[in-house]
Order: sequence, then C-alpha cells, then structure tokens
Amino acid sequence: CYDSVTKGMTNESSDTVYLPEAHRLSDTENKFIVGCYTVAYIAAGDREDMRYASACSAFCGPKGNNLTSLMDGACSGTGCCEATITEGHTSYNTMFNPDYNTTQIYNVSSCSYAVLMESSRFSFRRSYVMNSSQFIDTNGGRVPMVVDWAVQNASNCVEAQKDHDSYACISSNSVCVNSSSGPGYICNCTHGYQENPYLLHGCQGEYVKFL
Repeated sequence: CYDSVTKGMTNESSDTVYLPEAHRLSDTENKFIVGCYTVAYIAAGDREDMRYASACSAFCGPKGNNLTSLMDGACSGTGCCEATITEGHTSYNTMFNPDYNTTQIYNVSSCSYAVLMESSRFSFRRSYVMNSSQFIDTNGGRVPMVVDWAVQNASNCVEAQKDHDSYACISSNSVCVNSSSGPGYICNCTHGYQENPYLLHGCQGEYVKFL
C-alpha cells in the first residue's frame, strides 16, 4: 500500500506456503488474481524446486482516469487480472514487481493485491479499485483455496496395483482413479456403493426404500 509519509510503497513480503503431505494446489479450481496497477508473480513447486508458475498484470490509467469503464464481474486486465496455474505444486509464494505500484493513483486506489484463491468464489467489483482495502476487509484477510489430495505411493493406478501390500483401494467394491493434478491416485466406491474405499469393507451398498 502507498505510504503518505514516505511517498512510497510499504515493503511487505509473504512467506512460502507449504501444503501438507499428499496435497497439491488445484490447477483447475484456483486462479491467481491481482488488483489494479499491479504486476505480480506466483512461484510454485515443491520444497526443493520453486519456479515461476504464472504471472498477471492489471493496469489503471494515470491518476485512475479510466476506472469509470470498469464493470462488476469483469476481471479482464483493466483493474483486475486472473491467470491459471500449472498442475502438481505443493507450495507457493507471491511476489510483486516494484516498478508497478499505486504511487500514481494513491488518491483513488492506494493498495495492490495478489491472491491465489478458488476461482468460483471470486467476483470482481469496481469498489475493489475505488476503495482498495474493501477486498481484504470483506474477507477478513482470508479467502478460500482448493487443494487436491492423492495417494502418492505410486505414480498411477497401473503401478499401484502391482504392489498389493501398499495398494490403498482395499475395499472389494472400490475402483482406482488416476489423480488429475499430478502423480498418484485416489479410490472411489463403484456405482451403487458408498462410504470409505480405503477400508476393507468400507464400500457399502445403498439401500433403496420403496414407498
């Protein structure tokens, strides 16, 4: 955010977020979103290999003179930008390009923001630019994010089924499904059964009541 005392931007860095074991960032359910007059990057990877996964830039004209053209719900690069991330990441961090900031439009929008969040839960509002603290104030500094989970003792179902001792789909009515977000697999109950496919008798038949 713009600091009226120093006439510059406050310098705050974010910590790298590490997901719990067997979890990954969902590349299909999340979006990287940045706010007005901002160029931001998201670096993602694992504990040993962090690399740029995506970048996004959103601009407003000098002094914020094109903000009247913004529309609620439209995150298209003016006032707001959104980008996808690649699959398979277990950690991430966000960074700002300091050359693009709100010092020119501080009287209209004093803060920049960048966030990785569940895309279906974000809807751009003009007020996020006109009153740039509203996005944070509305969500209390927290937004939802989707993570995927997978059994990772094998890269896919074919490999997993070769090792009977470590194979996780142990219910007799379960089926193995390859993970959609990177190496690994998950277990589902077959059609007509429900409950827990990771337990020996976990998938139970559904009871149909006739009236």
